[in-house]
Amino acid sequence: MRREGFTLIELLVVILILGILITIAAMTFLGAPEKAKQTKCLANLDNLFKLCINYSMEYNSFPWGGDGARYYEHWQALVNEMGQGKRIDPNLFVCPSMIGIKAAEKDQDRHFVLAENNCAYAYAIQQRTQEDGDILLAADKDVKIGAQGKGHPEIIITLSCDGTKKKNKVREGENWDSITRGELAR
Repeated sequence: MRREGFTLIELLVVILILGILITIAAMTFLGAPEKAKQTKCLANLDNLFKLCINYSMEYNSFPWGGDGARYYEHWQALVNEMGQGKRIDPNLFVCPSMIGIKAAEKDQDRHFVLAENNCAYAYAIQQRTQEDGDILLAADKDVKIGAQGKGHPEIIITLSCDGTKKKNKVREGENWDSITRGELAR
């Protein structure tokens, strides 16, 4: 005898399979915007590293704003020496996960000035040369630790002097200083 339609069990199995597939798809797509921000952040740091290497070829050190300079003043030294920023996009200094940080606006002469409110990356406390190896050069400045900051949730992205970029997951008991080994100013 031929039957028409689905039995209740067959219908429940189909609904269960669809539910599982929808859950997997939702979990995949919910994390996509943050992963895209992290990827853009890594690309920013990669471009900043290339600019620092070009700078160091000419000046034999990474950019340096002087002893006691704030992190953005070191980056400003890079901007100043690279044609007053005419060849540098101000968005390069802004991590896409940093809420409230906006790019420095260029004036009519296409110059821009970095400050605390438009620069999202920390900088090495001490002057670095290419031979310094795996010492950190830069990292996300404002990270979410102890409910402060608005950076990548639970991630600190770092850039070493040798060009290595790393996503550091903030684990229990870790913080900015332990991950950056006290080498970066912010």
